[in-house]
Amino acid sequence: MEEILQKYFKTDIKLAKATGIVISKGLGFTSDVMRVTLEWEVKDGLPTIVIAKAPKIENITALMEKFGGETGQGAIDMSAQFVPLIHETECKAYSILSQEKPLPIPEIYGYWLVGEKHPGLIVMEDLGNRAGLINNIADGLTFNQWRSIVENLADLHAWSLTTEIPWREQVADMTSMNEFFKSFSKTAPFAIKTTKEKYPEYFSHLNEEKIIEVMDYDKLMEKNFLFKKYMPEVLQHGDTWINNIMFEKNSDGTVGDKVAAFIDWQICLRGCGVNDFARLESWCLNHEVRRANDKKMLHIYYDRLKSKAGDKLTTTFDQIEYLYREALSMNGLLGTLMADFMLDNICKVDDDETGQRKKEMLSRMKAGYDDAVKYYGWNSTSEKDKTEASTIKKQCAD
Repeated sequence: MEEILQKYFKTDIKLAKATGIVISKGLGFTSDVMRVTLEWEVKDGLPTIVIAKAPKIENITALMEKFGGETGQGAIDMSAQFVPLIHETECKAYSILSQEKPLPIPEIYGYWLVGEKHPGLIVMEDLGNRAGLINNIADGLTFNQWRSIVENLADLHAWSLTTEIPWREQVADMTSMNEFFKSFSKTAPFAIKTTKEKYPEYFSHLNEEKIIEVMDYDKLMEKNFLFKKYMPEVLQHGDTWINNIMFEKNSDGTVGDKVAAFIDWQICLRGCGVNDFARLESWCLNHEVRRANDKKMLHIYYDRLKSKAGDKLTTTFDQIEYLYREALSMNGLLGTLMADFMLDNICKVDDDETGQRKKEMLSRMKAGYDDAVKYYGWNSTSEKDKTEASTIKKQCAD
């Protein structure tokens, strides 16, 4: 860390002491994040607190066992390959974005890739004095927080279409996750069964056969690249959920409406920008708020994207909406597979004696599934209903 900071601040002043405390406990699945207090031999305007992020193979092994189709040593081996890859992805993302800062990110002081000489490490600005995270995913976003995120995503996606920085050469597309998607497809039947058995009051009506059909690896990859018919690749954050977005603090210390920084860029990729939009809305918004406002918010996204991208974007709003509905429906199905994991590991329902978090998240995921069923026309019994579902998709895609 001393080496990274000396290089960034162009100094040879040495650290006398560094004391760190882990602040990601229970939240980080691929890394340990520490707030580090620094004591320098000479005080010369150097930072006294920084954030250090180190990849942690052990943290993701449980995730691989649940969704990666591996157990025991196989899960450990897969994690050992996956974690250095996503750490490098995040380092590259920060390096690219720090050049022109198309959206707010922390100041990055430097990083090490995972290697023989150094463990992986990213050292960055501590935003704790002026920014914070929403306490729990079940709390959901306010309309203004949602809008601030969407506007920033539009800025990022437009920038990636117009910048002269050669980011495409450094960022992989979805094929870099091929092996994980293959393993994920294998675990789908077990995950669906678990969800139905543990939460029958919400998910007894799941259509296992249809979900498994959509989660087939080849169909998943076909869905992932559907966007190429309608819009160019943009730089995606890839993991837009509440814990990866910091908001500016109000004067009383509460979290405000304006985005202060997007963090955690481990699965940044070249892809469909609407996926960032849909992922956020599937899991981080109350479903009634989403249903009532998503088209309005999609117009805000599209208008801002088009105004900034200019002739680099020829995609129509209807095509954007089609890609959004496709992505939203897919995320709705994924929610049924991840319900148990989300409740135990992300939502922390055991910490809520009222049971409100559990109720909110299960209702949110049920609504996502029900909306997907309606979109795909799975429960349609009449030709009229099936035709209506098909027409909605066709009108958006044409």
